Amino acid sequence: MGFAHASMTTSSTAAFLAGRSRIGQQSIALLAAGPRISSLSWGQTGSSLRSWVSARGYADEAKEVAARPSMSMIGVAHNEYIPPTGENKPGLKHPKLFFRDKFRGALWFGKMVIRLGLLRIKYKHKPHLKEWKQDATSTYIAINKAFANRELGKIDNMSSIYVHAQLKERVKNMDANWKLTWDLVDFVEPTRLIDVAPLDLQNGQPVEMVQLTYRFHTIQKLEMRYKKNANVPPKTEQKKVLDYMVFTLNIVTGEMTVSGTVFESSLLKPLPTIRTDQAVLAASMKEKGDIFRKKPAPVKYD
Repeated sequence: MGFAHASMTTSSTAAFLAGRSRIGQQSIALLAAGPRISSLSWGQTGSSLRSWVSARGYADEAKEVAARPSMSMIGVAHNEYIPPTGENKPGLKHPKLFFRDKFRGALWFGKMVIRLGLLRIKYKHKPHLKEWKQDATSTYIAINKAFANRELGKIDNMSSIYVHAQLKERVKNMDANWKLTWDLVDFVEPTRLIDVAPLDLQNGQPVEMVQLTYRFHTIQKLEMRYKKNANVPPKTEQKKVLDYMVFTLNIVTGEMTVSGTVFESSLLKPLPTIRTDQAVLAASMKEKGDIFRKKPAPVKYD
């Protein structure tokens, strides 16, 4: 979902699609640990959250926020491993990296199984994987359409403050003389759940929220029509797009919001680690909230 370049000029159709990387928290410290099985103590994360909220003018609400953060305030602070695919995977020409990919893939799969088990056994929530995927897909489509149509008001309840702020900034840079129409033409591959992370605040409250990362590999079409002259032929581009979108789901109410997007991990880098520095976490949520930011170039192993 995220077109990296959204300033719509007469030559920007390609830019709008070319940079599309991915469509695709009220807690900085919450998600330092939340998306991971081994969390920091809420005594530490809660105090960090309260100071963060207070510094932004919400001092009177800090206590309530720390106890139960709003979904709209939850961004992507974690740094999870996303298995590489396609051009980002090494071949047998690089045996060390090839087997590293297999090993990390096994770890990733094991983590998924454990987290789904924790969700069911420890947190007493049955994973409704089919319904969750349907809701995520519907939200993915709605976010793309609303952005292309410059109708962000329609997705206020579907996006975090980090995503909404970045979309609002990009809409400002669009050329108002052009009408955009976005459409999801087809799915290249079935949508896949890549990561599931119960958000355990460890504050005595029951677990109600979980972060879900889905892989969307689709064919998308963007049409541009010049409003001031109907004789100008529309510009249309259709291409394959690969997105990894992170959603925050309230398991009890069924509410779902887009928290941000992530990219595939590089096998040339160490496995991600838990981060606790507030400045780093805040920067992560802001960066990953820009769901139309430019996608990294494929990893070069030669």
